Amino acid sequence: MSTQRRNNSKTKNTPPGETTSVNGAKGAVMLKDNPDRWKKWWTRTYYTLFMIFGFALIIYVGHFALVVLVLVLQIFGFREFMNIRQEQLKLEKLNNEPLVYYKLVDVYLFALVSYFMYGYYFITRFSKFFMKNEILAFIAEHHTLICFFFFCCGVVTFVLYLKKGYYKLQFKQIVWTVMCLVAMSPSSFHIPNIFNGIIWFLLPCSLIICNDIFAFIWGFFFGKTPLIKLSPKKTWEGFLGAFISTLVFGYFFSMYLSSFSYFTCPKLEVFGSNTNCEVDPLFLPSIYTIPQPITFILSKLYINVSTIEMLPIQLHSIIFSTFASFIGPFGGFIASGFKRAFNIKDFGDVIPGHGGIIDRMDCQVIMALFTYIYYNNIISMSSTRILNQIASLPPYRQVEIYYSLENHLVENGFI
Repeated sequence: MSTQRRNNSKTKNTPPGETTSVNGAKGAVMLKDNPDRWKKWWTRTYYTLFMIFGFALIIYVGHFALVVLVLVLQIFGFREFMNIRQEQLKLEKLNNEPLVYYKLVDVYLFALVSYFMYGYYFITRFSKFFMKNEILAFIAEHHTLICFFFFCCGVVTFVLYLKKGYYKLQFKQIVWTVMCLVAMSPSSFHIPNIFNGIIWFLLPCSLIICNDIFAFIWGFFFGKTPLIKLSPKKTWEGFLGAFISTLVFGYFFSMYLSSFSYFTCPKLEVFGSNTNCEVDPLFLPSIYTIPQPITFILSKLYINVSTIEMLPIQLHSIIFSTFASFIGPFGGFIASGFKRAFNIKDFGDVIPGHGGIIDRMDCQVIMALFTYIYYNNIISMSSTRILNQIASLPPYRQVEIYYSLENHLVENGFI
């Protein structure tokens, strides 16, 4: 597997996906000019359909199944990063050095970061559940302190295992691990998005998938103009065609998801579902006035309309589609640059026709972070966020806040 992933080309170390012309200039091999393109097309199509079917099945199982899916993908993605580092050690003939413990450090730090992120999201969302048990309440109240304690244990262990003559190598290993964790951590924001309602996970993820599929289709049939040197098979035709396709898909898919409470209701309790929640105004039809410049253009086309009825979520889907089309791909470009820096074709070969987990999830990481920020700053009411934070505190702290707020309101004459 590692032999296949390394680029063994001897033509001037040309990066994967590029060719060298007669005059020495590098040129991209467009999909439409690739003689094996139909073989790649069917391989990619089969496994895309397989992944979509599996994804739908996990969504059907529920919120916690999606949480497990995110965690599993993070584990495999982190493993792919670590495999690249191992390959570099082999190339530098350092794989036999007595530094086996660094793999334990990798696992330890990954577990610690995951515990911190997932623990925070679970504690803030299901605070009532944690407060019912003394042990769970203690863990919830001192979550940050517990994580810091184990972090300090990791730092002390790392320092104690430093060996003379290997300092530079050991620090290179730990920096690699930390940077990989920084790259992977934003994907954890999928968890609060799932708990806010499956639609806030499914819609953004589907937009990224849709954009990727249509970028491939448009580029496959019409791609001629290279988009960026980091990813030479990407074309302007695929990029712009995917944007239009993603806009249309997002507009109608958001309307479809809004018709099911299973997707729109937030997860409020550990056990049981909340499919009978009150319908959020985001998912109810509203009348919007069309801006005058647009009505003027429409009037020239003999279309006389001044208002339009749609769901608010459909307007938000336009923002999400635009981000997925114009900013999301840069996650892929970063991944492409990373692969070129280490002269590899893919992060792995877990998914035939697609590469590794990171090859498929690179754009999803930045989309998860954007969705979380957008939801909490544009969609969610700030007062709701404050109440959720208060609810995550132990009962005696909530009582303190209650009396402090009461005194504040009385002193200022509000009550």
